[in-house]
Formats: sequence, structure tokens, C-alpha cells
Amino acid sequence: MRRLLLIVCCLSLTISTLGQTREELQRQRTLLQDQIDLANTILAKTQSTRQASINELQTLNQKIFAREQLIATMGRQIRNINRNITAKEKEIMALTAHVDSLKADYSELIQLAQRQQRPTDQILFILSSKSFSQAAKRLQYLKDMAGFRAQQVAQIAEVQKALAKQKDALIQQKAEK
Repeated sequence: MRRLLLIVCCLSLTISTLGQTREELQRQRTLLQDQIDLANTILAKTQSTRQASINELQTLNQKIFAREQLIATMGRQIRNINRNITAKEKEIMALTAHVDSLKADYSELIQLAQRQQRPTDQILFILSSKSFSQAAKRLQYLKDMAGFRAQQVAQIAEVQKALAKQKDALIQQKAEK
């Protein structure tokens, strides 16, 4: 009986030890499962943060590319404006030379007209003709000369207006630049 009692005691101690170990293992398992879940949550957050960082980096790269394109476009626009300004400056120089030429021609014409301006000279020029036809041609010549002078004055004024407009446009383009 003593042996039986000893066996029963050993068994009861073993069973109670097994029970505690099982509960302990269950707690450890639960604790480890919680730690695994926490690690998975942290990993998911890290991955979402990483993905957000990657997306932000891609967005920043796109912004940088767009700004580089904008800068390149603005550079091309500035070069085009500079070419236009250079062309306008050349055109203004050509128009200025043309105006100077017209003024010189008109000056000669005025000097010639001053010599022939006296009404008596014009009348004598017409009356000294040998025929009526020649007198009519001389009268027409004097009218044509007066018309040509008026046309020269109008042309000089027109070219000067165009020159002033182009200078204003050039100043405006330089201001916009």
C-alpha cells in the first residue's frame, strides 16, 4: 500500500505539474501570439510608411521633372524673344536708314522746289512752251511734282509712325523679358 500511495502521490504531483505547465504554455503561446501580431502590425505600418515614402519620392521626382521642363520652356521663350528683339532692332535700323534717305531726297526736292517756287517762274515755265500740248505737259509736270512732294511727306510720316510703333513694341518686349 505504501507503494500504491507513493504512486498515487507521484501521479498527483505529475498531473498538477502538467496542469501548471499547460497553463503556463498557454499563457506563453498567447503572449507570443500577441508579440507576433504586434510585429505584423509594425511591419504593415513600416511597409505602408515605406510605400508612402516611395510615392512621395516619385511625386517629388515628377515635380522636379516638370519644373525642369518649365525652365527649359521659359529658356526657349526668352531665346525667341531675344531673336525677335534682334530682328526688330535690325528692322528699326533699316527703317531709320530709309527715313534718313527719304528725308535727304525730300530735302533735295524742297531745295529744287524753292528755286522753282516763285509763281512767276512757274508761269514763265509754262508760257515758254512751244505749243499748247507742251504747256499742258509742263503744267501736268508741276502738278505731279507737287503731288510727289506731298507723297514723300506722307511716306516719311508713315515710316516714322511705323518706326515709333516698333520702338514701343521693342521696349515692351524688353520690359516683359
